[in-house]
Amino acid sequence: AAPAAITFDTTPRAGQHQRQNIDLQATLRMRAEPGPDASDEERAKIAQAAERMAQMGPMQMSMKMAHTLKVGQPDADGWLPLTVGTDATTSQMTVGGKAVPLPIPKDRESKFVARFNPRDFSFELQ
Repeated sequence: AAPAAITFDTTPRAGQHQRQNIDLQATLRMRAEPGPDASDEERAKIAQAAERMAQMGPMQMSMKMAHTLKVGQPDADGWLPLTVGTDATTSQMTVGGKAVPLPIPKDRESKFVARFNPRDFSFELQ
């Protein structure tokens, strides 16, 4: 039997403070295959690339981050002020057992202020 679905209602509510800690681990195993109309030359190049990919082994990635949502009290029109932040972000990637530089900083924080209308789920950045 299929496992039961688990859902969480994370709709912002007045005075609420949410913190979500995310720990993601992924292993990617890729392969290259020629298309049905590939020429012999293309098939040979793809076979060479597939061999190199197999020798490198799987790509492994990990990422940890924390999202924080703070919700204030509604304004006169019913909009809820929000402060959303991401912190404690770390990530790494290895290919063939060797660390690969990532295009984003390893440790960074970001924050933005917005407002949310619970009547129609409108969202506006401030």
